[in-house]
Amino acid sequence: MEPFPRKRYWFYAKRYGYGWGLPASWEGWIVFIGYLAAVFGGIAVFPPDKAMGPYLAYITILTLILMLVCYAKGEPARWRWGNTSDLDTPGRPAARREPGWAGQLLVHLFIGPVILGIAIFFRVYPPTEINHTYGYRTATSMRSQEVWDEAQLYSANLMIIAGVVVVFYQAISSVLMRPGLSLATSAIVLLLAIFAVLPITEAHLKNTFDGQGRRIVHYTSLP
Repeated sequence: MEPFPRKRYWFYAKRYGYGWGLPASWEGWIVFIGYLAAVFGGIAVFPPDKAMGPYLAYITILTLILMLVCYAKGEPARWRWGNTSDLDTPGRPAARREPGWAGQLLVHLFIGPVILGIAIFFRVYPPTEINHTYGYRTATSMRSQEVWDEAQLYSANLMIIAGVVVVFYQAISSVLMRPGLSLATSAIVLLLAIFAVLPITEAHLKNTFDGQGRRIVHYTSLP
């Protein structure tokens, strides 16, 4: 028997840097999934296109709560640089000292494939009515129903392309780079791909419809 019972952590500290990684227990997973659900659910309460300030404040409060839970229930956080001896904290199982392929695979699945799956879902089941809750929502896309339908279709196609590009990059980088660098750069590529969707879609809508949301008819002169 051990003289003192091991403390059961909900989150293990990151191997590199400061903070916590993925959950280490079912309680941690409930907290993590609940955080993600609250982040996306808040869009219905604070539509970013109308209440960006309140939504950002809402996300900030949720993130602070998550960090407090990690601090209270997680492994003591400190700066770590990947050394094995630096990971020897009470209650940390030996199997957790080295980053496993399962954890890396899980994070990779949340980066590209999930975005690709969401994009395909919105391509197959686009929002049919103009609303302030979900879909591609900008001042341009909400000028008329025809503009709205075109925006949902066009942006979903771009998101599918972005998801495919990110998945392809993940597959290449996971072979050529260290796991941490592959994950970090994959996340950066994902953000760049998502941010590119907005200006490209807006340019398409402005070239296709006028200021009143009517489709522009391009006449061609006969020879």
